[in-house]
Amino acid sequence: MKKTILLILFFLSLNMFAQNKKEFRNDLQKKIDHYLKETIEINEIPGASVAVIKNGKIIYQRYYGKGSIEENTIVDRNSIFRLYSTTKLITAVAIFQLIEKNKISLEDKISNYLSDLPKEWQDVKIKNLVTHSSGLPDIVKFEDIPYSLDENEKWIRLYKKPIEFKIGDHYSYNQTNYCLLTKIIEKITGSSFEDFVLQNQFPNVKKGVVFSANSSEFILGRVNHYVFDFKKKRYERFNADHGKIHNSGSGLNLTLQEFINWNERLDTNKLLNQETKNLMW
Repeated sequence: MKKTILLILFFLSLNMFAQNKKEFRNDLQKKIDHYLKETIEINEIPGASVAVIKNGKIIYQRYYGKGSIEENTIVDRNSIFRLYSTTKLITAVAIFQLIEKNKISLEDKISNYLSDLPKEWQDVKIKNLVTHSSGLPDIVKFEDIPYSLDENEKWIRLYKKPIEFKIGDHYSYNQTNYCLLTKIIEKITGSSFEDFVLQNQFPNVKKGVVFSANSSEFILGRVNHYVFDFKKKRYERFNADHGKIHNSGSGLNLTLQEFINWNERLDTNKLLNQETKNLMW
């Protein structure tokens, strides 16, 4: 009889724990949802897709608003968002995949892989590119180097610009660094930057992942990028083409689900082993 009572109490405790856990999860989801809806409303955000992951578990995933104001399409699980500078995470992983395979080292000088560099650039190392401590002139900061300029001409003009600071002296966020990482990855692998990343970080993915730094290019399912015009008091579509050279810094487009899948592969050491990840962090 005592055993029966103890077993009943044990199962009741388990059931109550499960219910409390479920109620806590539901309450947390409601709080997240309320916060996001309030943020979207206050900031007049056209559309968003959001996931919250804790200890490898998705505790929240939801889609909001419109993918296109003009066409009145909604954001859903098939919506493709351009990551812009979050693309640099993926590029950094590509570099560390090459490090893990002993194809490259953080201490390598970029002049080992790239020819015709200015004298002042010769001692810049791979680690200076990934940590934005190179001191190189930033390719997006010069009026005479517009996005529309031919890529070879961009480099010719950039090579003539002054160094910002002594190599490794301090940190300054810089698009040139990741443009150079593209060239180095292609030099080492003999593959295009885009193909190398897709093959090594998005294996077997048939759709929902594409490289394009051109906001005006039509990509099926991609949400539009809008900028708010304060004079007209309305959103205007952003159509700038940053060019292929910026694919490694801001050109990856993907669905929320494919980003979640990528994150899981990184967390479970399928993209990099733990030792390499520790080095990267």
